[in-house]
Amino acid sequence: MKTLLAPLLLFSLNAQAQTEGQTSVLHQVPENAPRSRSLWYLSGSLGAMNTNYDLEGSEYEKRATALVGMELGKQIADGLTSSIGLSYFQAGAKSERTFTNPYTYSKSPYTVTYRDRYLGLPLSLKWDFISMADGGAALFLKGGLMPAYLLSSKSQIEGEKVINRKQDEKDQMKTVAFFGNVALGGRFNFSPRTFGELAGLFTRS
Repeated sequence: MKTLLAPLLLFSLNAQAQTEGQTSVLHQVPENAPRSRSLWYLSGSLGAMNTNYDLEGSEYEKRATALVGMELGKQIADGLTSSIGLSYFQAGAKSERTFTNPYTYSKSPYTVTYRDRYLGLPLSLKWDFISMADGGAALFLKGGLMPAYLLSSKSQIEGEKVINRKQDEKDQMKTVAFFGNVALGGRFNFSPRTFGELAGLFTRS
C-alpha cells in the first residue's frame, strides 16, 4: 500500500460575511448591549505539492503535483475557526529502475511514474495564535482530517530498451483514503471583507 507524503504550498483567497444582531423577548435592549456575532467565509484555494510514496524496499523520487479546492468556514470562538471543504488533488512519484537481460546480462534503465487523482473532503480547525490588534494580519496553525475518494490511479513505464506501457492501478489501491493535515501559515487582509492566506501544509495518509 502506498503512503503519501506531501508538503504543500497553498494560497487561498477568502470572502467573508458578518452578521450582528440583538434579541430581546420582554425588555428593550440598550444600544451598548453585547451583540451576537457570526462570521462566515468562503475561500478558493490553489496549491502546489511535492509528493512522494513511502514504500518499504523501494526508492521513489518526489513529483510535483497540484491541488484546487473550495472551503466554507465559520468562526466558533475568538481566534478559532472550523471549516469543511471540497478539494481535487493529484499525487504521484517516480522510481528509477534497471532491467537486466537474462541472456546478455545487459542493463537497461527505465522509469516508473505513478499518477493518482483524489476528491477530498477536508475537515479542519484553525487557530490564530498571533493576531494584530486591528485584525489586519495573523499567524495561524491549522489541522484536521480529510477523507478522500480515489478517482483514478495509473502507472507508466518508460525507457529506451523496455516496452513502454500504461497500467491501471486502481484495483491495488484503497477506494477511500484518510489524510491527516497540519498547516502553518499567515493571513493578510485586502479589504474589510476579503483576505488571503499563504500556508505550508504537510499531509500524510
